Amino acid sequence: MPFISLVYVKQGIEFRQTALKELAQNIQVDSCSPMVFQSSILPLDSMKGKVWIFIDKDEIQPGLLAKILKTLFAQNSGKGSLGIVLCSIDSTMVPDVPEYIYQSGFALMGKHGNFDCLKSSFTRRDTQASNHLNYNTLLMDVYGKVRNGYELAQDEDVRELIKHVTVLLPEYKREKPVLIRQQGY
Repeated sequence: MPFISLVYVKQGIEFRQTALKELAQNIQVDSCSPMVFQSSILPLDSMKGKVWIFIDKDEIQPGLLAKILKTLFAQNSGKGSLGIVLCSIDSTMVPDVPEYIYQSGFALMGKHGNFDCLKSSFTRRDTQASNHLNYNTLLMDVYGKVRNGYELAQDEDVRELIKHVTVLLPEYKREKPVLIRQQGY
């Protein structure tokens, strides 16, 4: 393997290790089950297997939220391993967000009580953060545990969220095509 390849592999490993250290929290939030959405109720167990981002829609500027949703959709649509829940007191959709983001099920509208419950469970047990009150976004891993909180009004937190989502998303092995010859040909 060429030396330059080793450098890139090392950088990738360091990136992942740093992000995993930042995501050291594993806060169980079973007390918040079931989650209430606009048209359904889901137990927390049924949400496992997917990374979820819970956003307090009322606390983020609509233009910024639309930009974040479009970016996350562009990076993760079709994979089925990321879901976004926009928690709000009202159930109006975010302006400037294309309708297909909602229609595809990528972004769901949730009740504000979902976010409040997750945030209070997280802030009670979070040992790493110092600014609990300003969190307007929470990240849940594939095991149903809240891993981190973010204030999406800050550019650094937006970059951190995207980095952490990338690390938490489940990886699927890609099968290599295999040529199987049939007898007699």
